[in-house]
Amino acid sequence: MNNKPIDQEILVIAKYHPATISKGSRVSYRTTIPNIKRIFKGFDHRFNSIEEQVKHHLSNLGVTLICKVQMANNSEVGLVYKWNPAIINTIGLK
Repeated sequence: MNNKPIDQEILVIAKYHPATISKGSRVSYRTTIPNIKRIFKGFDHRFNSIEEQVKHHLSNLGVTLICKVQMANNSEVGLVYKWNPAIINTIGLK
């Protein structure tokens, strides 16, 4: 029997939300797992892009970004990370 862990990835979807009258611009991110919450953070202009901001928020988890993927919705960015349960724990379930 082989006890090696399965090599898996997890897709994190980041989205930019423009400012409205009542809220400033912000970035949200979630995974594609059903019933997962969406995390909202105010857009930080120190970062060049939304993927850089989300990568920064997840960096303390020690997760490895593998690649970016194009999403059907132009306001979304797909970030593929090496599987780590800490991503799910950080974002949380509904």
